[in-house]
Amino acid sequence: MTRTGSARTAYPLTAPPVGHDESALTHHTPGLPPIHAGVTVLHSLHPHTSTRHRSSETGHIGKLESSIGDTAESKDGEQRVVGNPVEKSLPAASPDLNPEVNANLVLEAWNVVDQVYLDARGKGFDREAWAAKRDEALKHPIRSRIAAYSAIRGLLGSLHDPYTRFLAPDQFQALSKFDVSGIGLNMGEVDDDAGVTSLRVLGVVHDSTAHAAGIRQGDELLSVGGVFVKGKSAFEATSLIQGPVGQPVTLQLQRPTGETFEAVIPRGKEAQQPVTYKLQKDAEGRPAGYVKLRDFSALAKKGVVDAVEKLREAGAQSFILDLQDNLGGLVQAGIEIARLFLGEGETVVYTVGRTPETQKNVLAQGQALFSAPLIVLVNESTASASEIVAGALRDNCRALLVGNKTYGKGLIQSVYELSDGSALAITVGKYITPGHIDIDKYGIEPDFLRTPGPFNWFLPLPSVKESEGKLKSCVPPEIGPPKLPSVASVVKS
Repeated sequence: MTRTGSARTAYPLTAPPVGHDESALTHHTPGLPPIHAGVTVLHSLHPHTSTRHRSSETGHIGKLESSIGDTAESKDGEQRVVGNPVEKSLPAASPDLNPEVNANLVLEAWNVVDQVYLDARGKGFDREAWAAKRDEALKHPIRSRIAAYSAIRGLLGSLHDPYTRFLAPDQFQALSKFDVSGIGLNMGEVDDDAGVTSLRVLGVVHDSTAHAAGIRQGDELLSVGGVFVKGKSAFEATSLIQGPVGQPVTLQLQRPTGETFEAVIPRGKEAQQPVTYKLQKDAEGRPAGYVKLRDFSALAKKGVVDAVEKLREAGAQSFILDLQDNLGGLVQAGIEIARLFLGEGETVVYTVGRTPETQKNVLAQGQALFSAPLIVLVNESTASASEIVAGALRDNCRALLVGNKTYGKGLIQSVYELSDGSALAITVGKYITPGHIDIDKYGIEPDFLRTPGPFNWFLPLPSVKESEGKLKSCVPPEIGPPKLPSVASVVKS
């Protein structure tokens, strides 16, 4: 769910063909590189031209999106999504044996890396050496599409970045089919020529319940279940759409022509609630609310809010947010969770990269959900969105971290579609905590190192005296972006 101008279409990454998807999936073996984490946008490129970089906004990170492209009538009169790798296939007179077409595809991939890649881990990205690799790759005729893909993989492999990779059309197809709205909609925030933002349908999954209800690309979403969505993000709108399988949701939409209509759509699947909670005792025997967050899905924020409210009603005087073994998920969900505990204007996270779209300062909005003492449990499998939350709460002196050092995954990847339906997942930036800690390079050290016991794995917790002493010594972060070496310094011109 990405903000984009009226003349451009930006598509977020959804489900990965391989590895771990920080945007939608939750299970990942540390050490296997995820497809992306963070400001993840699907970019459609145009061959033989310079890259048209679609804007991505940190306030809309790691989104829930599904299919992409326009809809058109097929010969049998059926509406289908086109301009989409899910529907694309090479024509009968396939260009895959044309050396010129294959060379242009390799050059297309090379140009994307040249324009947006960030050598976030300092492997050494020399522009002259990169140009020489292009010349080497194009020195001989590329007589097959397989050879072109091999050349692209070779170019990306020379970067020594496990998160920058090539996606063949079938892999990208699997990614594009992913749908977490439950009804087959891909929503996005679109600015018109006057700068007015609306929520519009960027794509509809063929054979989905939304498609059957007549919803088409370009339709504007006005309300969900009677709740008007003006001023809401695409992320929030998708959260409203989700619900129990089979239970209908009523959407009010408006065609590009101005015609409004209502669609009653049965939900096709139900997202799993990622939050569990209970009331227990703290180190001094007082009632404490324990909230376990397994992953950052679109339901995470509502689940945490509901849990906190019920625990407060039950008498909780302090809270424990358990992020152990939480490998991430939707980064936007992580930002929303962090905002629940921070005050207006406090920094949640910084992003840095080579392009203006990756230079962001994400701020908290509104009042904190509560001011009671808060402990966050972390371990070596606390990663990505979880690290953003942990860093934001610790650096703003809002919570103490207890457990073990976090995993250390703070890179931002974007996915760029190539002209033949293949794609590139490319590192374009990184996350920095409010206290200017490079998450990816270091991970986050806890305030209190604790090794889980065999029976009570979330204890022992620090005493009230220990906690108060640590918080009193906490120094709020500087106001302003991190004072890091210029990103230009990691890319030799």
